[in-house]
Amino acid sequence: KQVKKLGNTATKKGADLSEISERNEKIPAMADLQKLIHIQQQAQAERKINLRLESLKKHLNLREDQVAKIRRMMHTQSLSKSNNLSRLLDLSGSKTRGKDALAIVNSLLASDKNDGAFNTDLANLLDENQKNAYEEYLITQRTNRVEAMANKDLAALQSMFELTDDQKDLAFNTFADLARQNLEPNGAESGILDAQQIFKKREQKLTALKPILTSEQMEVYRNAPAANTAELLEFGHNLDGATIIGTSITIDSPL
Repeated sequence: KQVKKLGNTATKKGADLSEISERNEKIPAMADLQKLIHIQQQAQAERKINLRLESLKKHLNLREDQVAKIRRMMHTQSLSKSNNLSRLLDLSGSKTRGKDALAIVNSLLASDKNDGAFNTDLANLLDENQKNAYEEYLITQRTNRVEAMANKDLAALQSMFELTDDQKDLAFNTFADLARQNLEPNGAESGILDAQQIFKKREQKLTALKPILTSEQMEVYRNAPAANTAELLEFGHNLDGATIIGTSITIDSPL
């Protein structure tokens, strides 16, 4: 019996050592993964910066010294977003949870709210003609964004119903109007993952679609999972950033 007991003890110790060894092997692997993700983030950020700079150069006729200064501003802005994303995904060694995680996601997604300081600094580098051109550029960008948001909502609606041409036109215009409202400085997108705001946006969309869809279509749409996303946000305060992202969103906010 004593021999058997010693054998069991040795087996248990061997298993413990095996688990410790396995954990130790995972640590370098995790560090390598974090390093790879960081490199990919930097490469993606650099591509975005280059594309936006090319666009600004084309529309504003920027001088090379202006391009260099604006690039530095964009790098600073990108680094801030990267640091927040690292906290969100536990890449910095300090996991962000609950309301803090939601605040980071809202900040990353609500780009208009965070671009105010950048636009002010950029305006200080431009002459009057360039400032006017930049105002026109922002209007164009905003229009493109409204159209993209409206097309996305219309595509979701068309995936559910066979709409008439009139319904398509009316629904697109309705979604575009709602998108413009959400992009206002005090609009819902300033708290895009706030449950109350999501419920409010849902009711606005349902009210706007009521005169467009048939009663049968409205009933189906009202009870569709896509129209009830707010329920996904009732996670409590132990929610972590990776869970938030995994529910329904992809972070690819513009610089």
